[in-house]
Amino acid sequence: MSAMRPLALLLSLISLSLAADLSYQVRFVGVEEQQLLELLEGASQLKTLTNYTPSSLQALRYRAESELPELVKLLRAYGYYEGRAAARVQALEDSEQHKAEVLFSIEPGPLYRFAPLRVEGAISETLLYQVIAQAGIQEGAPALVETVQLAELKSVAALSYLGYPLARIDKEGFIADYREKRLEVLFHMDSGPACTFGPLSMEGLTEVKPRYVEERIDWKEGQLYNARAIQSTQEQLMESGLFSTVLVTHQAAPAREGGLALKMELAETKHNRLSLGATYQTALGPGGTIGWENRNIQGMGQILSLQGDYSVESHSGTLAYLYPGALRGDIDYGAEMKAAHLEIEPFHDRSYSMTQRAEIRFHRNFRMSVGLEGERLLVTHSVQNGNFWLVESPLFLEWSTANSLLNPTSGNRIQFYTTPTWNVEMGQPLYLPAKMAYSFYLPFDPSHKVVLAQKVTFGILLSRELSEVPVPKRFFGGSEEDMRGYQYYTVSPLIHGKPEGGRSLIFYSLEMRLRLSETVGLVPFFDLGNVFLTQLPNFQGKWLKSAGLGLRYFSLIGPIRLDVGFPLNPRPGLDKFARALISIGQAF
Repeated sequence: MSAMRPLALLLSLISLSLAADLSYQVRFVGVEEQQLLELLEGASQLKTLTNYTPSSLQALRYRAESELPELVKLLRAYGYYEGRAAARVQALEDSEQHKAEVLFSIEPGPLYRFAPLRVEGAISETLLYQVIAQAGIQEGAPALVETVQLAELKSVAALSYLGYPLARIDKEGFIADYREKRLEVLFHMDSGPACTFGPLSMEGLTEVKPRYVEERIDWKEGQLYNARAIQSTQEQLMESGLFSTVLVTHQAAPAREGGLALKMELAETKHNRLSLGATYQTALGPGGTIGWENRNIQGMGQILSLQGDYSVESHSGTLAYLYPGALRGDIDYGAEMKAAHLEIEPFHDRSYSMTQRAEIRFHRNFRMSVGLEGERLLVTHSVQNGNFWLVESPLFLEWSTANSLLNPTSGNRIQFYTTPTWNVEMGQPLYLPAKMAYSFYLPFDPSHKVVLAQKVTFGILLSRELSEVPVPKRFFGGSEEDMRGYQYYTVSPLIHGKPEGGRSLIFYSLEMRLRLSETVGLVPFFDLGNVFLTQLPNFQGKWLKSAGLGLRYFSLIGPIRLDVGFPLNPRPGLDKFARALISIGQAF
């Protein structure tokens, strides 16, 4: 039997080499670090394209050996400069079908780390320190090729922020210390001359007036060149929605006086838009929307829009005007006329309003909105019906370091709302609702796949009596953002089982946001809080609680959210077993 075994193996090899449908499996050995192993497997076409079977064992061996240089290159890219790779292809002796195994043996070797970055060449000592500080090559950090490539870009960018837009790296060198296992990077740089902003020419404008662009330029001719001013200008123009492309370039050399001529190339978008769509709101049911918008009134980026919305429980029509940068580049003016009808459990109302507002951006993290509104409000099917003429002055403040509007995964956000209101018809004194919300986002890993999100909301309504405040203007809970297990706008003190609204509130929400893949995420959540008749929240009273699970689908327009909440303190005749919520964006 022992003499027949080598012969059987030889026949198996011959059979495999002649087979046209040779299948195989791939294994990597010698790599303990899971992330490096995944990178190697991802780089192997034999591993990722197993459906493309070779015609013979010899062809499989050729494909395996041809991958070795790429695997070694990847090892060096991740700091393993002594890494080696070998491949062995063998037939599986006990396989009933024609099958082989490709075994990649990897020896990563020691991980090299960076020595201090060296910068030489035609550059002053002051600029040299700036480059080293901004390049991002830290002594002792893993010597990744990606870090070096980013350092090249950051080094040139650092000088462009200091008035040297023509800076470049003449050449670069690498010195590997095989004894100390360190990699020294050397940049030989030429800073070029210091430059100022020269004259600007524009190309591509058709319907947008040049003055609109000029008012949003963050530099002046003659100022010291700074690439950040160009970046912020491009961002402002792209955010306007008027342009699909904004490209700013400069000449290869400055004029005799040091001014560097600039050219801005723009491509405009279509400014008129007609939209028609179907909608679904959890509390209001299915509906539809139709709208028209012109984003370039008078060639100055002013926006005029008309929109109608209809659903089972509500309908509204809105005519709005917005003038971005009306007073200065950071102050927007808006005006709106709106008619609306709403039918929900606590009340039915019809409202007709006119609003003017100004939105001010003090800083990239801080903005403010202040306005004046007149409203005619008619309330029925509530604990206190009536008709009201209201004059309101809404004020909104926000400070935010959150990294996203629809899907924040790090940072903080503080929002404050207040609307001093005078009931003109009844001659009642002012009432003042005020609400503050604090949101906090803590990622547990560098890729932000696990994020702890928390939100606390506190509100008070200053008035002599609750009856002085129309029911729709009182506090309620049970929205898409708070107390998600309870029926819409029913978290409130009750009169004969009907919500009447309150004068104070406090809500707390906790979410653990888990991103399972590029497109799918899960969010367990817990909500706590209540609305009170007292001027301040009654911390000794009974608080309502809800818990649930959310599903997120991460689309191009933002995360599509499905939350299913369960009331932990259900109220007989008012709350159901569960409540489902569908919307775009995270809850907060």
